[in-house]
Amino acid sequence: MRAPLRDRHRLGGPPQVGQRTSSETLANIVVAFMRQPTWAQAELARATGVTPRTVKRILEELALAGWPLEREDDHPHVYWSVPRRWLPAAVPLDREQVGALLHVLLRVPPSRERTQLLDAVAGHAPATIHEALQRVIPPKTSDAEEAHLPALLDGLVTSTPVRMRYWSASRGAFHDRTVSVQRVLPGPPTRFVAWCHRAEALRWFRLDGAATLAADASAAFQQVDDADVDAMIQESVDGFRGPSRIRVAFFVRDPDARWVIGNLPDGLVARPDDGGVLVEAETAGLLPVARYVVGLGAAAECRTPELLAAVRELAEGALSSGTREGQDPT
Repeated sequence: MRAPLRDRHRLGGPPQVGQRTSSETLANIVVAFMRQPTWAQAELARATGVTPRTVKRILEELALAGWPLEREDDHPHVYWSVPRRWLPAAVPLDREQVGALLHVLLRVPPSRERTQLLDAVAGHAPATIHEALQRVIPPKTSDAEEAHLPALLDGLVTSTPVRMRYWSASRGAFHDRTVSVQRVLPGPPTRFVAWCHRAEALRWFRLDGAATLAADASAAFQQVDDADVDAMIQESVDGFRGPSRIRVAFFVRDPDARWVIGNLPDGLVARPDDGGVLVEAETAGLLPVARYVVGLGAAAECRTPELLAAVRELAEGALSSGTREGQDPT
């Protein structure tokens, strides 16, 4: 059974490793444990070019200084180990993983954290990726997302309610709300699903609708069942969910169908159909679907009565507004 050495009784405070061993030997031992997490004491001595006695002394000093070293005696051998994939204050990444991290970072909107990470790993990336950094234009984000996203994510991670000054489109004004964040959907635009403490229900919010946002330690976090949150997201279209879930379907003719396949709102699915694509969903987001279909004009054909009625109402409302302003609707 391995016995951790870090809890041994210290005499006279932590040892001064640099004063009792050469820096070269110490560095070689550190590098050895970066390559593999377990070493036989004799094998480590041969790998670092010193005696087993010297290796034993250095490892005991490192353990007393805080390294998570464990020793296991299996006569005639002695084994030393650190936790797998452990590095002091670091995360081990090989060359391929560094490249993968850069691929992800290049698709993230600009932020202080993105810049810090790119600066930290760019020098370790394959040359082809490093050269491409300056030629990639990242997606844009709003000032509100830049300012409030860290606090929003902290509320999600720590299960702490957040209080925000939020714009209410229905009331046309800002109002104070305390919410318990359940899901964050990074954008742009960034949306999130949260339990609204005032409405006592799940609600969609857009981060760019918040004028201020900060932790609210005075409120108790409200955890919502995962199935209920996932159902709300699945039933929504572009962050909108109405009062009831219905089937919606519309057909889009070629060549517009090719554009539609790559530009569908979240929550809609397209499948090939004769001469175009059929778009379907079981959703409570009827209104955004209707707005989307209106924008397609004559290229789209409604296939469900509720969607047809919503599209007709939107189109007639737009024509009526133009007529009131003295414009010819034809």
